Amino acid sequence: MGKRQKIVLILYAFAVFILGFVYVPYTQYFSNGVKIYRGHFIRPTIITMILQTEIPQNTDVDASLIIAEEIALTAIAGAAFLLLNRK
Repeated sequence: MGKRQKIVLILYAFAVFILGFVYVPYTQYFSNGVKIYRGHFIRPTIITMILQTEIPQNTDVDASLIIAEEIALTAIAGAAFLLLNRK
Protein backbone atom coordinates (compact mmCIF):
# COMPACT_ATOMS: atom_id res chain seq x y z
CA MET A 1 0.00 0.00 0.00
CA GLY A 2 1.37 3.36 -1.04
CA LYS A 3 1.93 6.39 1.08
CA ARG A 4 -0.92 8.33 -0.54
CA GLN A 5 -3.31 5.43 -0.04
CA LYS A 6 -2.51 5.34 3.66
CA ILE A 7 -3.20 9.07 3.88
CA VAL A 8 -6.56 8.56 2.13
CA LEU A 9 -7.50 5.80 4.59
CA ILE A 10 -6.48 7.89 7.60
CA LEU A 11 -8.48 10.89 6.33
CA TYR A 12 -11.47 8.61 5.62
CA ALA A 13 -11.37 7.13 9.13
CA PHE A 14 -11.10 10.60 10.65
CA ALA A 15 -14.04 11.93 8.57
CA VAL A 16 -16.24 8.95 9.48
CA PHE A 17 -15.44 9.43 13.16
CA ILE A 18 -16.24 13.16 13.01
CA LEU A 19 -19.51 12.70 11.07
CA GLY A 20 -20.63 9.67 13.05
CA PHE A 21 -19.88 10.75 16.58
CA VAL A 22 -19.03 14.45 16.87
CA TYR A 23 -20.57 16.66 14.16
CA VAL A 24 -24.06 15.23 13.75
CA PRO A 25 -27.20 16.40 11.91
CA TYR A 26 -30.24 17.39 13.96
CA THR A 27 -33.89 17.46 12.98
CA GLN A 28 -36.76 19.14 14.79
CA TYR A 29 -40.10 17.35 15.17
CA PHE A 30 -43.48 19.03 15.49
CA SER A 31 -46.76 17.65 16.85
CA ASN A 32 -48.35 17.53 13.39
CA GLY A 33 -45.65 15.15 12.11
CA VAL A 34 -43.51 17.68 10.27
CA LYS A 35 -39.76 17.09 10.46
CA ILE A 36 -37.38 19.98 9.69
CA TYR A 37 -33.63 19.66 9.17
CA ARG A 38 -31.93 22.08 11.59
CA GLY A 39 -28.31 21.60 10.51
CA HIS A 40 -25.13 20.00 11.77
CA PHE A 41 -24.07 20.71 15.33
CA ILE A 42 -21.34 19.36 17.58
CA ARG A 43 -22.98 16.67 19.68
CA PRO A 44 -23.43 18.05 23.20
CA THR A 45 -23.91 16.13 26.37
CA ILE A 46 -27.47 15.83 27.62
CA ILE A 47 -26.99 18.55 30.27
CA THR A 48 -25.61 21.11 27.84
CA MET A 49 -28.33 20.21 25.34
CA ILE A 50 -30.99 21.10 27.91
CA LEU A 51 -29.29 24.39 28.77
CA GLN A 52 -28.29 25.31 25.22
CA THR A 53 -30.51 27.75 23.32
CA GLU A 54 -29.11 27.10 19.82
CA ILE A 55 -30.70 23.67 19.51
CA PRO A 56 -34.49 24.00 19.77
CA GLN A 57 -36.76 21.67 21.72
CA ASN A 58 -38.06 18.41 20.23
CA THR A 59 -34.82 17.75 18.38
CA ASP A 60 -33.19 14.45 17.60
CA VAL A 61 -30.13 13.19 15.77
CA ASP A 62 -31.01 12.12 12.22
CA ALA A 63 -29.44 8.66 12.03
CA SER A 64 -30.47 8.03 8.42
CA LEU A 65 -28.63 11.16 7.31
CA ILE A 66 -25.51 10.03 9.19
CA ILE A 67 -25.65 6.70 7.34
CA ALA A 68 -26.14 8.46 3.97
CA GLU A 69 -23.18 10.76 4.64
CA GLU A 70 -20.96 7.84 5.60
CA ILE A 71 -21.96 5.92 2.45
CA ALA A 72 -21.04 8.98 0.38
CA LEU A 73 -17.70 9.24 2.19
CA THR A 74 -17.08 5.56 1.54
CA ALA A 75 -17.73 6.02 -2.18
CA ILE A 76 -15.40 9.03 -2.35
CA ALA A 77 -12.64 7.28 -0.39
CA GLY A 78 -13.04 4.13 -2.50
CA ALA A 79 -12.74 6.14 -5.71
CA ALA A 80 -9.66 7.94 -4.38
CA PHE A 81 -8.16 4.65 -3.24
CA LEU A 82 -8.66 3.07 -6.68
CA LEU A 83 -7.40 6.20 -8.42
CA LEU A 84 -4.18 6.14 -6.40
CA ASN A 85 -3.71 2.38 -6.82
CA ARG A 86 -0.48 1.76 -8.72
CA LYS A 87 0.46 -1.62 -10.05
